[in-house]
Amino acid sequence: MKIKVSNSNSPVWRNLTVKSELPANLQKLDELSKHSKVKGLVDIAIGKNTQSMFDDHHKVIGGNATDQALMKFIGEEVFTNLAKQTEYVVTDAQGFNSTNKFSQARRSEERRVGKE
Repeated sequence: MKIKVSNSNSPVWRNLTVKSELPANLQKLDELSKHSKVKGLVDIAIGKNTQSMFDDHHKVIGGNATDQALMKFIGEEVFTNLAKQTEYVVTDAQGFNSTNKFSQARRSEERRVGKE
């Protein structure tokens, strides 16, 4: 007996390599590394307010597409270093959801670090 099988709901994962330049309006992100204090604050805001992480194979997992893109932007080394630092402990967090349209994290100093 032959049973017809549909794989339409099975994900097919492929690696994608993009060989093009960033649009002119996004090239300014490269300049961020020249401003270490601002870059450090951006890294903290992203690294402490995410639902994603790096797995044992150094790939970003979890979170939504925005979380994953931001995690790739700061990189695994920065994320790992932030996780080790006790100065930046998140005491309360709210993940992104469709009702609020934002996520937020509260540090022990009661300053908000968020993204919309």
